[in-house]
Amino acid sequence: MAIFCTKCGTQNEDGAAFCDNCGAALRAPTVAVTPAPAASPAPVVTLPTFSPKKALIAGAALCAVLAVAGGVVYFVNQPPAATPGTLLAAAKAGFGDAFDKKYQPTLCISNMDYAASPFNAAQADATTRTWLDALVKAGLYSPAVEVAAADFQPALAQYQPTPELAKWRKGRSLCAAHHVDIAEVTDIQKPAEESITGGADSPKVLAVKASFVLQTTDTAPWMATAEVRDVLLPQLSGWTYQDAHLQRLEPSQFGLREGKWATGMAYVAELEQQVKAARRNQKADGSTAAASSGLFSGIGASLSNLFSFGGHPLQGTWHMDAEAMGKSMGVGKGMGDVLGSQLDMTFTRNSMEVGGQTVKATFEVDGKRVKVVPDGQPGGLVFVMIDSDTAKVDMGMMSVQYKRVK
Repeated sequence: MAIFCTKCGTQNEDGAAFCDNCGAALRAPTVAVTPAPAASPAPVVTLPTFSPKKALIAGAALCAVLAVAGGVVYFVNQPPAATPGTLLAAAKAGFGDAFDKKYQPTLCISNMDYAASPFNAAQADATTRTWLDALVKAGLYSPAVEVAAADFQPALAQYQPTPELAKWRKGRSLCAAHHVDIAEVTDIQKPAEESITGGADSPKVLAVKASFVLQTTDTAPWMATAEVRDVLLPQLSGWTYQDAHLQRLEPSQFGLREGKWATGMAYVAELEQQVKAARRNQKADGSTAAASSGLFSGIGASLSNLFSFGGHPLQGTWHMDAEAMGKSMGVGKGMGDVLGSQLDMTFTRNSMEVGGQTVKATFEVDGKRVKVVPDGQPGGLVFVMIDSDTAKVDMGMMSVQYKRVK
């Protein structure tokens, strides 16, 4: 009987095992199987089925766990972000109204006696006349009127103050604004360790350098007049005029305290106490030499410089206490007034003016003491701040009290 191939349909002879045409098997071979002897059944072991998809998911989950764990460690070990908003809040909390008290005097001009009424200027004094003519444009004085001088002297130009002057006069000074505040924090740098006292074994603090933008909150309206501003602004050292405000940029720093950025004199005082305590402990166990003693041992001055906001408490104009001066010298108050006026002092951030002479100076702040060292001089004067408007200075044979001119 013929056999047909199931693969190609070719007819093959009966008994053929493979197709003559395609070679495919024509029938399944018959194999005799001898049953194996009975044996104990082998234990069944179930192996886990490998799934590439499940492996990828598990790997991703592990990576996520490691990433979260790494992030937690990074977060714990890193300082908080030093953002403008965070630092501005820290500055306002740390300094309070100190900006206003310290910088308001720098907005006042003391180049003449603004309490004088009227003010007389020599007709030939072109410098004074130019200044006063600018104040006339500001509405602070009436236009000059020529008046006769005594003893056949040349005629004078007389300027009468207007009610507007009273709004901006502080004592004998003219102020372009009455109040200062911090507007923003800018120029923020990356946190870095800063040495407090500068020595090899100096304690360090994690700090952020930045700058404060100080801005007047009630700028005199006459500063908006270009002719007035061009004359007056050069007398306001460090200030610029921007968007109807007076502004200045002052460098400062923030330190890390309990996981938050901090600044201000209270924070400086805390650091100073910590440094002194650490040095006392080091001295007790003999691990390092004691800190040098003296008025300016380095700790207070260095901390004040590290976290200062660009100034010192003496900025402004100071008048010698005439009554105290007269008593100390055994002369009357009138003579004390005369002598005191000869020793009036005006301080900026980096200069001092005495008797009409201005020189560059450096200021070292140590708590309530301020040491003023004129450039080129081996020594200086040490002022002791009694309060923000009163200071005493050792003049050698006597201690003289000064009052801030408001």
